[in-house]
Amino acid sequence: PGDPNGFVLNPRLRAVPKAITGSISGTITNPTHRPLAHAIVGEDTVTSTAVDTADGSFVLAFLESGSYTVAVQDTLAHSILVPGAEVTAGADNSLGALTLE
Repeated sequence: PGDPNGFVLNPRLRAVPKAITGSISGTITNPTHRPLAHAIVGEDTVTSTAVDTADGSFVLAFLESGSYTVAVQDTLAHSILVPGAEVTAGADNSLGALTLE
């Protein structure tokens, strides 16, 4: 408290049966500056994952069926926003190659 350089963490645990989930995947073409990918519903971040800096791949897994916004941002504030990424149970929705701008 009172430390302007401190962190306030609000951890959350999400449990969803694997049989009713799907995933969103993609490849960042310029992953040099350690990007993170997030799946967002409304104003809530549902899950996040680091992007593999070797090949740029990421998978946002164990998502319930529905529509998500995928946001990816790196340490230099380069980003991309992909609204309307659909998830179907038992399937992967590949967004293909994405470039951070």
